[in-house]
Amino acid sequence: MENKQISNTESFTLTAPNLKGKNIIEASAGTGKTFSIANLYLRLVLESELSVDKILVVTFTVAATDELRSRIRKKLKYALDCIAGKIDYDDSEEEINYLIKSFAGENSERAELILRAAVSSFDEAAIYTIDSLCQQMIVDNAFESGSLRSIEINPDKRETLLSIVMDFWREKLSEPFTEKPTEIEEFLADLIITYKVTPEILMELQNAKPLDPQLKIIPKRSGVTVEVAFDTLEQAREDYDKIVKIWKR
Repeated sequence: MENKQISNTESFTLTAPNLKGKNIIEASAGTGKTFSIANLYLRLVLESELSVDKILVVTFTVAATDELRSRIRKKLKYALDCIAGKIDYDDSEEEINYLIKSFAGENSERAELILRAAVSSFDEAAIYTIDSLCQQMIVDNAFESGSLRSIEINPDKRETLLSIVMDFWREKLSEPFTEKPTEIEEFLADLIITYKVTPEILMELQNAKPLDPQLKIIPKRSGVTVEVAFDTLEQAREDYDKIVKIWKR
């Protein structure tokens, strides 16, 4: 793939980005990203005459989504009330005031109609976190994707993992020991007691495990059974204990 150098780099202003084409806006923390997004959203509504369900805004957290939704709606309502003559222009909103006035001009009735529609239908605004966007795409395109409409994307997997760990603990580590445990089960019980293994510790191991789906275990499994593996481990422990005793002489 050929790397193309980004050109036409310039300082950001609310009126600078061309709404046609692609723009990359770089901003660090605390530089007013939410403020700028709200104002660019207003430009898209006024200049491009896009309805709120045609403008996609995606952020990382639910809190950021709520803040964006609130800020954007307030900005749309502010512009509507200014054009409708319900309130005076706020002197602190110099750039956005210029934008509203320059667009409205002789088209104030058209601008008011567009903004009123945007405010009244704002519940349909496409403002999502990344996972909620994916969820919505699955629901909207269930037939095309072959997915169930009832599928849920849960960004917090801890509860699901804990359920899996508890099932493993109950089925593999608790119940088999209640009636005539085998030698391997007794060995597992000994390990659990010796190292004080709990479901929470298993959770920590799961969280620490790399989640790369391409992860390969090296060396590959050689067909050794679980019984042989535990026998080898037990023999290694006995040999280790013998070496320790010899070393302490």
